[in-house]
Amino acid sequence: MKLTAIVNAVKQDNDYVTLIVGNPDKQAAEEALDKIIDRIVCRQRQKDMSLYKEYMNEDFKINFRSLVTRMIETPSLVTR
Repeated sequence: MKLTAIVNAVKQDNDYVTLIVGNPDKQAAEEALDKIIDRIVCRQRQKDMSLYKEYMNEDFKINFRSLVTRMIETPSLVTR
């Protein structure tokens, strides 16, 4: 599943470990997470243009980021 691969890629990203995990500044962590998700989706676009096209829609982007964040925070939602 594409979404699971993106969630796992975010969790394995070096910036995720250094800028998100344990960061007490929730706003800074959220902004950093948005940038990480953007970067991974852009990388993924080479494999799947349909996801990238959807991601260009602002409403989709907001909902997608929220879903990825929830999946990161709830590991039981992510299957390998």
